[in-house]
Amino acid sequence: MNDWRSFSDVEFEPLVKKVFSEFEEGKYVHPGEILLFANFMIIFSKWELIPDTIDSIIAIINNLLKEKENSIIPLSDWGSIEVGYGGYAYSTDIEELSLVRKQLKEFNEKNLNKHAKKDFINEITNMLNNTDEFIKNIIHVNGTYKYYKQPILSFIDIEEFYKELQKLDFSTREKIITALSERYGKVYGNEPFTKEYIPDYENLKKLRDKFKADEKPITYNPQMLFEKSITKELDELVSYFEKHMGRCGVSVASVAC
Repeated sequence: MNDWRSFSDVEFEPLVKKVFSEFEEGKYVHPGEILLFANFMIIFSKWELIPDTIDSIIAIINNLLKEKENSIIPLSDWGSIEVGYGGYAYSTDIEELSLVRKQLKEFNEKNLNKHAKKDFINEITNMLNNTDEFIKNIIHVNGTYKYYKQPILSFIDIEEFYKELQKLDFSTREKIITALSERYGKVYGNEPFTKEYIPDYENLKKLRDKFKADEKPITYNPQMLFEKSITKELDELVSYFEKHMGRCGVSVASVAC
């Protein structure tokens, strides 16, 4: 569509129809491509270059999001397409396009959440064989940022997570709990808490309680001495959450509900 301004009707009509056809077939599944389609076609409709109405164009977009939901690429960095994609900027003065962009952003957030949940559950089942990768994916500094701003603990059955943790040796379990402390910002002096992780609070408490419930006397039990250090770190992490939730104006009671 780059050179549409120079096309005659003989060139323009089949090209537009081809783009519509490819869009409806699900060829364009990147959010940036979807927004460019909306940008071009809504403008063409307003200028009466095409017979399609804006409502019909939005309906086609909505149908794609519904019918090709599992094919739409989840975009972790929405900012990269906020004002344009592929070197082309979106029009900023078209209300309908702004609404499409808002709708697609909301869809992308849900899509990210869905894919992150599926991926994280799979990673837990393979945690024994891929511990280093698991840790890199959940930490922030020097990590992959795979689950950045995703409340991964809220996605999972904490009982199953605890069972998988118990298959690991103590030092590896400790590394994973320390990785969680890093993820949530507790290990840093400026405590860069991320409010998107608040949904993790309930399962974090449950994880702490699971470790507490399995504690035994440390008399003649050196291993339990070290196991209790994990419980202590989780306990401090729960308190850290509660402190920052209060600063965010979120009560513990409201999260529990």
